[in-house]
Amino acid sequence: MAYQIQPDTKKGYIKMTYQSPTDTEEVMRGRKEMLQACRENNLHKILLDLSAVEAENSLSMFDCYSLAESWGKVKKRPPIILSIFMPQGRKEYSLVSFYITAAKNRCLTVEGFEDLESAEKWLADK
Repeated sequence: MAYQIQPDTKKGYIKMTYQSPTDTEEVMRGRKEMLQACRENNLHKILLDLSAVEAENSLSMFDCYSLAESWGKVKKRPPIILSIFMPQGRKEYSLVSFYITAAKNRCLTVEGFEDLESAEKWLADK
């Protein structure tokens, strides 16, 4: 499995860490498990840590668009607030930025951050 899901009820969010998503199906499987963890723990905030994802294993721009678009098709989706951590300067940063823009255009509350502390603070303030 290329990801870990950790509920943090003290901080009030689910932390999902990807090591290297290899394809869209893997990411979709992870998202399904993440949403299940949100329901089980009654949490709607998610911290997505992509700092360990490497370029050779990253998704294409089309994959990122498809993933953002697919949020609208999730049935009984809780009102998700998504904070994404990806250090700037990485090759994958532009893909993450594109995904964030596409997700915002589909009314998902999402923001990207270059450091973990800012990502956590934003979630705490929501």
